[in-house]
Amino acid sequence: MEGVKVWNTRNRTLEKTLPMGGSMMAWSPDGRWLATSGTQTNFVNTQQVWDTQSWKLRHSLELQHSHGFMAFSPDSRVVACITDQRLIRLHEVESFRHVATLEPPNRGYIAWLEFSSDGKHIAALEVNHGIQLWDLAQLREELKARGLDWEGPPHLER
Repeated sequence: MEGVKVWNTRNRTLEKTLPMGGSMMAWSPDGRWLATSGTQTNFVNTQQVWDTQSWKLRHSLELQHSHGFMAFSPDSRVVACITDQRLIRLHEVESFRHVATLEPPNRGYIAWLEFSSDGKHIAALEVNHGIQLWDLAQLREELKARGLDWEGPPHLER
């Protein structure tokens, strides 16, 4: 397996070869992080977050099933990961601390996700069930009222 090649388009040189095959990738809006999702050399499906300043692997999450799409919040502080094809896990990027898990109502296969421009909503395409939209700030407010609030970035508050 050759891996994922990251090229510097300004000077047309190879920056880094990441040891992954069949990968999906997402850049953080600030360019500091690169999220990859795919199969490694030992045929384990993983999601990884790379620090683009040093090209060091910062976080890695093994998946039980196929790899999944990942998306960053607009401020690059949260990464959403589709895990096991049917769940969305939110992690703080810096520590990779798990903040919350979102489960679509139909438990269908999730093919894509994206944050809104203000980072307060997340949309997921659930195959055969359309687009699911979560208001993260409202969800957090409702959980807080029940004593179930998560510790997370302040932009997920109303």
